[in-house]
Amino acid sequence: GEAEAALDAGTIELIKDVVKDEHLSSLLVECIRATESFDTEKIRICKVPSGTTADSYRVEGMVLNRKPEGRVTRLAETSVGIFNCPLDINRTELKGTVLFKSHEELLRFSKDETQGIKAFVDALNVNVLVV
Repeated sequence: GEAEAALDAGTIELIKDVVKDEHLSSLLVECIRATESFDTEKIRICKVPSGTTADSYRVEGMVLNRKPEGRVTRLAETSVGIFNCPLDINRTELKGTVLFKSHEELLRFSKDETQGIKAFVDALNVNVLVV
């Protein structure tokens, strides 16, 4: 494709000369190949004030480099649950197709699933959950 044509050995060498860091130049080449374009408008760099350049990695999608809205910063008298497993609820395996006839049915299905997860988390009886 266009990215492969644009990334001949000379271009890769030029990137390494300009960037001067082996890890970052490899990431840049990886990004160009992933976007299938040499269009610099499709590649963004987000600087995070910690770590080293060796900690850098490529993220597909969108990165928001700011503090979350409504973030809790302190809790008193907490109980913490730490789990080294995915947080999920048991579901029945569906072999067929679920057909919703209205948006209300879809909303009800989604609401029931959300309430099930909330009930599961509430039953853990912890203030902070780390998964």
